[in-house]
Amino acid sequence: MKNQTSTTILLFLFFFLMINHSFSQHPQYESCVPKDCGDGNNITYPFFINKIQDSACGYPGFELYCNNNSSILRLSDTNFTVKRIQYKESLIQLQNTAFTSNRSDHCLSMIRNISLDPNRFTMENTTTKKLYSISNCSSNVSRVLEKYKIGSCDEYVISEIDVNLRSLLDGCGVGGKVVKMPVDMDDGRGRSMVVDGGNYTAVVAKEFGLRWRAADCGVCERSGGRCGFNRTVFQFRCFCPDRPHMVSCKTEQKINRKLIVIAVLTGSVLIFALASIIFFIRRTYKQRASKDKSRELEDASVYFGASVFSYAELQDATQHFDSTKELGDGGFGTVYYGKLRDGREVAVKRLYEHSYKRVQQFMNEVQILTRLRHKNLVSLYGCTSRRSRSDPETEKMTTLVAELAFRCLQFDLEMRPTMSEVLEVLKGVQVEESGDDIVELTIEKSEIPPPSPENDVVGLLNGRITASPISVTAKWHSTSSGVTTSST
Repeated sequence: MKNQTSTTILLFLFFFLMINHSFSQHPQYESCVPKDCGDGNNITYPFFINKIQDSACGYPGFELYCNNNSSILRLSDTNFTVKRIQYKESLIQLQNTAFTSNRSDHCLSMIRNISLDPNRFTMENTTTKKLYSISNCSSNVSRVLEKYKIGSCDEYVISEIDVNLRSLLDGCGVGGKVVKMPVDMDDGRGRSMVVDGGNYTAVVAKEFGLRWRAADCGVCERSGGRCGFNRTVFQFRCFCPDRPHMVSCKTEQKINRKLIVIAVLTGSVLIFALASIIFFIRRTYKQRASKDKSRELEDASVYFGASVFSYAELQDATQHFDSTKELGDGGFGTVYYGKLRDGREVAVKRLYEHSYKRVQQFMNEVQILTRLRHKNLVSLYGCTSRRSRSDPETEKMTTLVAELAFRCLQFDLEMRPTMSEVLEVLKGVQVEESGDDIVELTIEKSEIPPPSPENDVVGLLNGRITASPISVTAKWHSTSSGVTTSST
C-alpha cells in the first residue's frame, strides 16, 4: 500500500510537471518584453537594447544603448539621441548628441560623415537635407563666408542647396575636413526653413527623422506574439508563448495549444486509469487468493488430513449445541459433547467472537495439529468453516431494521411509527442479536484407539480437553447456557 501511494504521488507530480511545462512561455517570448532606458521611449522590434534585451528581439543594425536615461542610436560611429519612435509610421526622430545641451558654442569636431544603409534607414522626407560641416581650413576664408561659422569654433556649416557651398569648399582648401550631416529643414509649418544670414546653429541642433525598413511586425503583434529575428537563417520570426513561428501565432498557437492540452489531459487520464486498473487488479488478485485459500477449506472434505464438516452436521451431532451437552470451558470457548452420523463420539469446541483469527493462521494451525501424536493429547479429527453456515437470523434482523427505517422515512405522519414502536422493534432485534455468538469449531478425538464408542466417550469426559489452537470462525445461534459469550 505504501508503494502504491508513492507511485500515485509520483504520477501526480509527473502530470503537474507536464501540464506546467505545456503552459510555460517560451524564453525568447519572455525576453522580448518591451523595455526602456528611462526616457519614456518604448523599445521593441525592430530595435533592441544592448545588454538588456536579447539580440534576437531586434533587427541587425537597430541596436540601441542606454546612456544617462537616454536611448542612443549609433550611426557611422556617431551617437544620436532618440527623441521619439513612431512604430506605426516606421519613423525614428534623432538628434546629434553634440547638441542635446543648451550650450551655444558647440564645436563639430566630433561629428563624422553619416553613411546610411539604404536597406535599413532612409531620410524621413524631402525637408531633411544634408549640411556640410567644413573644418581645418588651410587658407583664409572670405569674410563673406564668416556667417557660416558655428560658435567660436573654426568650423563652418552650409547647406547642400546653398549657392555659396562651392565657394566655401574652394576657400577652405584641399586640407579641409568636410562632413555631411542630415538635418530637418522643416520650419514646423510645412515649409522649408530659410536660413537667415547663414546662421545654421539652430538648424544643426534640430532633430531629424529616419524611416526604417524591416519586416512588418503588425501581423505578429495582433496574433499575440512578439517580433524578433533569427540571425542564423537571417529571417523574421514571431515569438509566441509556445514557440517561435514564421509570421504569426494566433491560429497556429490556438491549434497547437489545444492539441497540447488534449494530449496532456488524455495522457494523464490514461496513465491514471492504467495505474488504477493495476491497483485494483493487484488488490483483486490478493482478495481472490485469500478467498481461494478459504474455499480450499470449505469445498474440501479433507483438509491436511482433517475431515471438514458442515454446520448442519455439527448441529445434529450436538443437538443444536444443547447446554446439557456442555463438557466445560476451553481456552477460547465452550466444549460440547457430540456424536457424528457414523457413531463416532467427539468433543466440539465452539469459539467466541474475540477468538477471530485469520484464515491463513487457521490453515497453518490445522496443518500442525494434524501431525501431533501423543498418548496424553487428543488429536484433531476435523473442522468446519464459518462460511459453511447460512445466517438467516442476520438476514432477518437486517430486514426488520430496513422495514423500520422505511416506515420512519414516510412523508405521511400517520404512516410513521411512534418512538415507542421504534424502541420496541429495536429491542426485539437486540434480543435476537444477543443470541448470536461468533464461534469457532474444532472437532477432536482421542488419540488412544478406542475399543468401542463408549470408551471414546469415557475418555473424552474423564479428561479435561486441552484448549485447541484457533482453527476457523463462524457465526452461531447459541441457546442460553452457563457459558459466557460475547455478542455480535
